[in-house]
Amino acid sequence: MTRPFFAALVLAIAVATAVDARQTAQQQPVFRSTVDVVTVDVSVRTIGRPVGGLTANDFVLLDNGVRQTIESVEMQEVPVDVSVLVDANEDVTIGLDSIHEQVRRIASRLRPADRIRVTAINGGVADILPARAPALQTMPPIEPRGVSAASDGIAAALLRGAESGRRHLIVAVTNGVDAISTIAPETVIALARQSEAVLHIVQLDVVLELATQPPSYSTGRTRLNAARRQISGLRPPTRLFWRPYDSIRDIETLRAAADATGGALHLPGLITDTSDVVTKVFEDYRRSYVLRYTPKGVAREGWHEIVVTVPKYPSYTLHARRGYGVEAAPRPRGREEKPSDRPQFPGRVSTLVEAYDRADYARMEKVLAGVADATLVADVRKAGNPWPANPNREAVFVIEIAEAALRSRREAAIEAARDLLVDHRKLVRHPLGPDRFERYWLWAVLAMLQGVNHPQITREFADYALSRFSDEPRFVLARAFAADQSRALEDAEGRGGAGEASHVTETTSRYDTAARFPETAAEARVRKAFFLHRIDRHRDALAALDAVEAGPAEPDPIIQYFRSLFRGRVLEALEQFEEAKAAYQDALEVLPGTQSPRVALMRLAVRAGDRPAAEALAAAIQNAAQERFDPWWVYWLGDYRHYDAIIGRMRESTR
Repeated sequence: MTRPFFAALVLAIAVATAVDARQTAQQQPVFRSTVDVVTVDVSVRTIGRPVGGLTANDFVLLDNGVRQTIESVEMQEVPVDVSVLVDANEDVTIGLDSIHEQVRRIASRLRPADRIRVTAINGGVADILPARAPALQTMPPIEPRGVSAASDGIAAALLRGAESGRRHLIVAVTNGVDAISTIAPETVIALARQSEAVLHIVQLDVVLELATQPPSYSTGRTRLNAARRQISGLRPPTRLFWRPYDSIRDIETLRAAADATGGALHLPGLITDTSDVVTKVFEDYRRSYVLRYTPKGVAREGWHEIVVTVPKYPSYTLHARRGYGVEAAPRPRGREEKPSDRPQFPGRVSTLVEAYDRADYARMEKVLAGVADATLVADVRKAGNPWPANPNREAVFVIEIAEAALRSRREAAIEAARDLLVDHRKLVRHPLGPDRFERYWLWAVLAMLQGVNHPQITREFADYALSRFSDEPRFVLARAFAADQSRALEDAEGRGGAGEASHVTETTSRYDTAARFPETAAEARVRKAFFLHRIDRHRDALAALDAVEAGPAEPDPIIQYFRSLFRGRVLEALEQFEEAKAAYQDALEVLPGTQSPRVALMRLAVRAGDRPAAEALAAAIQNAAQERFDPWWVYWLGDYRHYDAIIGRMRESTR
C-alpha cells in the first residue's frame, strides 16, 4: 500500500460520516460481530434470464473450504435501497446532461417500498438527492467541477449500512480515473469485502486530451497524461477521439471491488446507458436467492471465503459475495485473560500451553523435541485456540509447533505441519486487507521453512506471501532462495542438476528481481554470485560480486562477509591466487576469527608451498574458541539467521 492501511481506513470512515451523519450502529452489517446465522445473496441466471425454483438441495456452499448445511433458501422481494454515484468531474462531461433523465428512468422501475439516493463525486463526495421514495418530482442539477475522487465516493457508499430488513444496491457511474482520493485502491477492495451491499460499476468512455491543451485548462489526469507524453517524446495527436480509459491498475481495482460484493464491472460498449444497466442489475438483484446457514467446522474470527455452486446445472451463471469477516470479540476493559479463563487441555498440549504462558520457551522447546509428530499436530488442531481473546498469540504458537514437526523428518509430521500452516495463513488475514501482523507472520514462517530445509514448502508459501504482499523484498528474496535451495546439493552437470538451463534461468532471474529492492539488493547479488560460481560461471559470478559495494554501504556484516568469502573462492577458481588471498583476509577483517577464511588461506599457503604458514593457520583454527560462529555454517538456511529475532519479537508482541 502507498500509505498506512488503518490511517486510510480512518479517512474512509470520516468520508462516510460526512456524507451521512445519521447512520447508526444498528445499521452496520450484523455478520461482522456474530456468525449465529450467515445470509448470502445469490443470483442465478441462464441465457441471460434469472432462474427460479431452486431449493437448498440444489446449492453447495463452502465456508473456508468446509461444506455447510443450508438451512433455508428464499427468493423474496425485500425492499431495496439503490444508491447511484455519479462521477461529475470536468473530465466526464459527456452524458452528464442526460443524468437527470436517467435517474428518473431508474426511479420509475423501483417499487413503492424501494428508495433511491444520488451522490455526486466531483472533488467532494455529497448527496444531491437524499434517500427517498421513487416518486421523483425534481432533482437538483449536477454541475461538473473539479477532479475525480472516485475511490472516496465508492468507499463512502460501501460504508453505509443497510437498515434491518432492507438490501443495498450501489451503481457507480465513473470513468475510473481517480485523481485526488485519500483512500488507497486496496482499501476500497477491503471495504467491498466487508460491506453487505452489492456494487456494480458502470465505466464511462473518456476523451484522450490534446497534449497541446493549455495547462490552465487541464485537470489532474490531463496534466499527468501531458507530462507522460512530454517525457516519452511522443508527438501530440492532431484530433480528439474517444476511447475507453485503459489504465490496467485502475480498471482492475474497480473490477476487484465489484467482484468482492457479488457485483460486476460494466465496460463501455456493452451497454446503451446507465439506466439500462441499473434495470438489469436491479431485476437480477431483487429476484436473487437468499441462502442462510450457521457456520460449522470453521474458526469463528477472521475472513471466511464463500463459494456457492449448483452442481446439477453447471451451465448456470452464479454471482454471490466472495465472503465475510468476523471480528474478534472485544476483551473486557480492565480484565486480563487468565489461564483459568481458558479451556484446559490434557496431555502434551496442556504442558506446552502452560510453558508458553510462563514465557518458558526453553521448556517448551525441550518438550517439543521429544514429542513432535503428526499426532501432536492433530492434538493442537483439535484443542483449538488456547487464547480465545488473543488469536495472534495462537498464530505464533502454531509456527513453533510446525517447526518441531518439520524437523522430525517424518513424512506424516511434515504433511501435518504444512496443512496446519496453510490453515492458519487464512486465519491471520485481517478482514479489511493485509496488515503488519500478517506480513510479520509470513516472514516468520518463511524463515522457519528455510531453516528446516523444506524448499518445496518454502516455494509454496513464498508464492502465497507474494500474492498478499507483492512488493515485500524479503518475500521476493525468499522465493529466489527456494529455487536455489531446491538443488543446493546437486552437481552442475547432469539432468536435473543445478546447471540445468531452466533452473539457471529461474534462479538467476529471481535473484535479479530481488536485487531491484535496496533492502535486498546486496544479498541477492551475493547469493546469485555464489550460485553462478557453483555452476562454473566464475566470470559472471565475479561481475555480480563487483556490483555489491564493500564496506559500510552494506550495513549487514554477514553479507559483507559472504561477499569477501565468495570473492576469494571465485578468484581462486580463476587461478588469481594473490587476489583470492586478499579477499579471504577481507572476510577475516569483517568477522575476525571465523573458520572458513582461515581454512581457505591455509589451502592457499599449501598451494604456494608455504608449509609453516599453513601449519600456523591450522593450529589457530583448532585452538579457536568453540563459541566462534561462522555464518557460512548457516548460509543454506537463508533467512533463518533472523528467525530468533523474528519469533522473539512476535512472542513478546502477543503476550
